[in-house]
Amino acid sequence: MPWDVITPVAYTHGTHIQAVLPVLIDRHKERAASNPDFEYLNELVQKSHENAKATTISLNEAVRVKDTQDEDAWRLGVENTLRAAKGEPLLKTTAELDAQLDAEDGDDGTGDAPKKDKEDDAMIHESALVLIDYINQTQQVASIVVPKPDTVVQ
Repeated sequence: MPWDVITPVAYTHGTHIQAVLPVLIDRHKERAASNPDFEYLNELVQKSHENAKATTISLNEAVRVKDTQDEDAWRLGVENTLRAAKGEPLLKTTAELDAQLDAEDGDDGTGDAPKKDKEDDAMIHESALVLIDYINQTQQVASIVVPKPDTVVQ
């Protein structure tokens, strides 16, 4: 029936970003290489990939306890590396780390989403910098066109 068919929207694909994309990627990589937040995120991604590759888990309790201790030591080390780079006090135990993460999440048991400070979010900050780079590369500036007094506007 014709009334239950939605016609697709026709749009053109924008390819104008392809010309500046290599520059945007290079600038992002330069910033990310020296940003402690991105180094931290890269460490987490690498660890996630390592954990995903693991196909077996030991049933030996001693081995499992050692694996847990190694994992906790790794977590604490990565977090302290980030804290040292940001000038924050280092944590001594994983219990402190867990308490700190719970406090930052603001989990009060109500199920409400935690309200994190957007100014401290490295991804949002980097997204803004990439957008600024794009605007600078394409020289796109928003402006209002004001006609000259003696011209006729149609």
